[in-house]
Amino acid sequence: MAWNNDPLTLWHGTIRISSDDIEANGISLNRCAPKRDFGRGFYTTRVRSQAILFANQKYQETLALHIHDPRNHARPISATIVEYSIDRDILAQLDALAFVGPTPDWVEFVRFCRAFGRGHNRSGGVDYDVVYGPVSNMRGEAWPDFEQLAFHTNRATSALNAARVRSHHGSPRLA
Repeated sequence: MAWNNDPLTLWHGTIRISSDDIEANGISLNRCAPKRDFGRGFYTTRVRSQAILFANQKYQETLALHIHDPRNHARPISATIVEYSIDRDILAQLDALAFVGPTPDWVEFVRFCRAFGRGHNRSGGVDYDVVYGPVSNMRGEAWPDFEQLAFHTNRATSALNAARVRSHHGSPRLA
């Protein structure tokens, strides 16, 4: 098969209420947690099965919160994966940092982002638009065969918001 620069398919694992909000209003970085592997950002993957796993985990966590405290936590409807089809030429215009494996630089970057949650420590104070690399477990080790492409700036999320978006809902979990 010949290379033809087709759009890149990315997946985001979440729950139904969040996917409905994303489809209606687009991605909001203000809703993203700050102390993640690559800092505050909207996390995606090229691996559909990974997004399904993360969506099912999010559903279970949200259901547990609801069971423990139903007044403050709504019962989740379903696990959901959001599918993005984004033009590679648009991605190429973004300022990117990529880690092809769990290198010492990747370990230090993840430690920094998780500890401080305040950007990427670049000169000029400007974050990378996107960061790609392995997914870290809680001990700072890479999960085998897991990857992430995180969108960190309004410029980056605008590119993703302009992409073709489609949600796939579980009943309540995804298979």
